[in-house]
Amino acid sequence: MFNKKILGILFISLILFSSLTPVFAEDRDYSIEDYDIFLDILPNGLLHINEFISYNFNGEFNGIYRDIPLKEGESIDNIEISLSNGIYGTYELLDTDDGKEIKVYLYSDAAMTQPIRDTSVSVFISYDMANVTKIYSDTGEVQFKLWGDEWDQNAREFSAHIQFPSDAGVEYWINPFNAQVNQSWNGNILNIESNQLYSSEYLEFRSAIPLSEFSNAEYARHIDEPGLSEIHKIQDGEAFKSDLNNALSLIAPGLLVLFIICFVGVYVKFGREPKVNYNGIYEREPPSDDAPLIVNAMYGKGNVGTINEDGFQAVIMDLIDRKILSFSDEDNKLNLKLTDKYNPSELEDYERDVIRLIRGFEVDGVIDLNSIEGQLSSSMRAQAFLDDFNLFKSDFKALHVEPIMDELFDDNGYIYMLVSAIIGLAVAIILSIVTFVLDFSYLIYYTMAPLIIISVICLFLPNTFAGRWTEEGMLKHKQWDNFKKYLNDFSLIKEYPPESIVIWNKYLVYATALGVADNVQKAMKELVPESYIDDDELYRFRFYGGYMIFASSFSTASSTVSPDSPGGVGGGSGGGGGGAF
Repeated sequence: MFNKKILGILFISLILFSSLTPVFAEDRDYSIEDYDIFLDILPNGLLHINEFISYNFNGEFNGIYRDIPLKEGESIDNIEISLSNGIYGTYELLDTDDGKEIKVYLYSDAAMTQPIRDTSVSVFISYDMANVTKIYSDTGEVQFKLWGDEWDQNAREFSAHIQFPSDAGVEYWINPFNAQVNQSWNGNILNIESNQLYSSEYLEFRSAIPLSEFSNAEYARHIDEPGLSEIHKIQDGEAFKSDLNNALSLIAPGLLVLFIICFVGVYVKFGREPKVNYNGIYEREPPSDDAPLIVNAMYGKGNVGTINEDGFQAVIMDLIDRKILSFSDEDNKLNLKLTDKYNPSELEDYERDVIRLIRGFEVDGVIDLNSIEGQLSSSMRAQAFLDDFNLFKSDFKALHVEPIMDELFDDNGYIYMLVSAIIGLAVAIILSIVTFVLDFSYLIYYTMAPLIIISVICLFLPNTFAGRWTEEGMLKHKQWDNFKKYLNDFSLIKEYPPESIVIWNKYLVYATALGVADNVQKAMKELVPESYIDDDELYRFRFYGGYMIFASSFSTASSTVSPDSPGGVGGGSGGGGGGAF
């Protein structure tokens, strides 16, 4: 009964929601099918403009509006509005921040009480503009946006017809330089046509007209200085931009192909691994007696030759296993301290460095692990810790990795790939900025975007991608990789477990260095007697909190040094745009 009530309520709610949906989300849209503008440049400097705009409305609308920006000194007058047959309306002229708005109310009845719905409407707007024409001492100029970049919709068809007093001596230019339009003359009328203009773009024409074509130009702005050379200079600059745009549009795809060939070439020449005679599937024993930190650097996660936090932790765990460090977790207090077996002269230099790093948190001979993150909340302390850790990594690489690197791994390909990626990224970003600033062809964007993506990917690829192992290094890499597979395969380690807790601890240290200790933990928990494990300091450090504290400490230090910061803040006369309401 209860379920039936709920179903009934849901059913009624669905019906009510369906009935209310049209009220809250009425489906309507419109398009501009055709936009024609006729611009008559009169001898007195006045511009007489006729606009024919064909709309197609889907749904109910109240009218359209036409925004016309006006520069200082310009004015609009003699406005007339006509509508297609069967459509009635009225208009008002409103002031805007940068000019005027002609707001046309449309109705489907003569009484003008019913708004239009699901119909096509042609709107004719006629007006005059004064003080747009400029009269210099050596030429007249008209610079006018035939289509502005503030429309709500695209124009599916566009045409403009500019009538000059005569065509004698007229120079003209179409901006922007990459506008895809057709141009033709018919007597003294310049015709410009385009299949489509987008709402976010503009189309402008500029003309230099002989002064003899103007008589008593009372509706023009008079400027008592020459202007023709400056007009040529500006448009020559646009022509240069056009040539540069065309050149870059041709070069950009070639650059993309060139860098791809370069990246592939580096990989083919340097990145392919040598073949070695080794067919092992698993290694049940560590393949060599290399120190855990060497194993971390050469065969762990990340780039070959670089140690990470796993290696740092493996050194600590190895020192605990060798009883040089002692770990206790009594009363939820996680402490590390040096034992009587600590003798600096018997340790490797990097082991002394690790002890020095963690003793930075020591108080009265005890390292309280629970206090480390709190100490690292200080940006100065966190920065000092990270600086010391990075110095530790670089020293270890210089003293212990680089002497054996040439024998095991060739990173020349990685260096070439890195340099190529940096150059490719720089070229792509520069060309993208140039394209954006100068409004160049989108073709350049389309070719530079993949180059940016590919370059960034190459920057972050591990050095094993373009670098390669030597034959000796490849054999050791495969052996250690198979040992890692063994540690990761719980069923196999369960079938062939180590024979003693001593070996388990050794596995645990190496597993930490290789970044795969979780499965060893799982196996130890199931296969080694709990009473024996609970007495083992290494196991308790790894799985009862010590390891996690150091792991989170690196994250805490990094976030303290790099905290979140506040984000930053984000032509010719005529033009403008319009829409419907």
